Amino acid sequence: MFDICTQMPCEETLGPSSRWNAVRGMKIGPYGEYFLPFNSDILGHLDSNTIDNVGDIVHAMGPHGAEDGPLELPMQDGVLWEKGTTICVRFLDGDRETRARVRQYAKMWEKYANIEFKFVSRMRASHIRIDFDLEKGHNSFIGTNNLKVPRRKATMNLAISHRTPDYEVRRVVLHEFGHVLGCVHEHSSPAAQIPWNRQAVYDHYLTMYNWKPDKVKLNVLDAATNVTQFSHFDCNSIMLYSIPAYLTNGRLAVEWNTELSDTDKSFIAMMYPPDDVKCNRCHNDIDTSNPGERHRCK
Repeated sequence: MFDICTQMPCEETLGPSSRWNAVRGMKIGPYGEYFLPFNSDILGHLDSNTIDNVGDIVHAMGPHGAEDGPLELPMQDGVLWEKGTTICVRFLDGDRETRARVRQYAKMWEKYANIEFKFVSRMRASHIRIDFDLEKGHNSFIGTNNLKVPRRKATMNLAISHRTPDYEVRRVVLHEFGHVLGCVHEHSSPAAQIPWNRQAVYDHYLTMYNWKPDKVKLNVLDAATNVTQFSHFDCNSIMLYSIPAYLTNGRLAVEWNTELSDTDKSFIAMMYPPDDVKCNRCHNDIDTSNPGERHRCK
């Protein structure tokens, strides 16, 4: 249902629908441009091809140093917020220092997504409500599923305090707020093809986190279904669990990621594009209201 980390993994709360989808794959133009932070010259050139069928996207290095090709951040189907939405966040408890760090790292997503996280004091105004229960792990509902949670109940739990190291707070907050934006776990993408030793995975999560097999299957082993657009696995994504080598018989190992990867940044910018975007070739406005819509130079 939710997400864990001590470093603990994250148990996703899918909401009423557990159908997964990697949102349409808007590739960047033929000159290698990719989506930059909003205070830069964003979006580069999108030519007359369909937006989901052109050019190259940011590349990242695979686990063995080889370039894995185009990357996309998997996202759950039908839970994206409208671009430009102000998502109101309320703390239900927590000390002043911890709240300040959560605000700081949550807002890092705003550099790349046309979304604002506004921290509010009124319960009725909140979309996201955060508890800091150290016994409940890290967890969050995904995307607009948060709106279906009763107003006085938490939608996210962060098992952190003022004693938690800063790198861990950053990792956890970026990961959980990635869920708020609609992102799902990178290792659940069908593109991941992780060579799991399934019994070792079950044993690991039972020993470390007391997870039963069905929870391990849902949050770790099961690949996403009903996926329309996806490509290669991003081993640097903030949405990826740590993968100790013994869980894959030494064939893959990934440490906990504590920063947004280049792919996290570029793909979330595609899903939540800015309002004012011009084509570098024809200099006309690009309609970003529908990520799958064509732009044709005039």
